[in-house]
Amino acid sequence: MIRQMCRWIVIHGLTENPLHFSRFFPRYKMQDVPPTPIYSLKEAKRIVEEEGIKYVYIGSV
Repeated sequence: MIRQMCRWIVIHGLTENPLHFSRFFPRYKMQDVPPTPIYSLKEAKRIVEEEGIKYVYIGSV
């Protein structure tokens, strides 16, 4: 899904727009869900950069 999203972004000429991925942390009523693995965020960043998007950021790590 991330690769598809990136291809759409590239096709529409938005490669210089920043893209942010934030880590999910369980809180309040969703405490039974684990936090997003850091590996998943790094993998998403790798895919996005591979597809040609220039400014990719990972947050809440």
